[in-house]
Amino acid sequence: MNEETKKKISETKKRKYSTGELVVWNKGKKRPEFSQEWKDNLSKALKGKRPSDSSILKLIERNKTNNPMWNKDIVKKATAKRNYKDIARKTTETKVRAGTFLEYSKRMKENNPMKDPIINAKVNKNPEYMKRRISGLIKTPNKKESIVIGLIKENNLQYDFVGDGKIMIGTKNPDFINLENKKIIEVFGDYWHTKRARCYEETEEGRIKYFNNYGYKTLVIWESELKDKNKVLEKIIKF
Repeated sequence: MNEETKKKISETKKRKYSTGELVVWNKGKKRPEFSQEWKDNLSKALKGKRPSDSSILKLIERNKTNNPMWNKDIVKKATAKRNYKDIARKTTETKVRAGTFLEYSKRMKENNPMKDPIINAKVNKNPEYMKRRISGLIKTPNKKESIVIGLIKENNLQYDFVGDGKIMIGTKNPDFINLENKKIIEVFGDYWHTKRARCYEETEEGRIKYFNNYGYKTLVIWESELKDKNKVLEKIIKF
């Protein structure tokens, strides 16, 4: 059967389906319930198997053809009027009402692998792992760091921003560094480095002592100090 004949048959079937001359065999019928035994057997049969590469590529191409969300213009139009802050707020409120956060917190307290001292040591005492972790999470400076970056550039101060994981001192990633004079500037949030400080090294005194062990002097600038940029600049210059 040549391609032209196949095309004619396909068009004829489409026309007959649209006019009701032909009806699909399962129209109006309900799919029978599958027994648990059937589900278990299917699960065993498929375990360890994956679709072939050609099947995956065909599925991707089919989705590209039929799924409108592959079209950049359609996606742009669909998302243009979305208020993501409002969506995030409603999602959070829904999770709070449902008790999702409490359930997650309880589960983490009971099953948190970081309670295992061996796992904890592997994660938090491994400089290479911490560097990859920080580099993956932090791409750009936050608002507090951006203010300090502005002061450094405007006044030609010899500090580089390395808070994106560029440089690790032990297992800690400083915010700003002057390698020549072995000086570090850390920008601390008032909340996360006081009430929510996870360990001694997250406090001002602890961080200064930590970097001092590696031969670096450390200046800590607190979030509340950034309200007066002149005082912060004076503090950096004196340091």
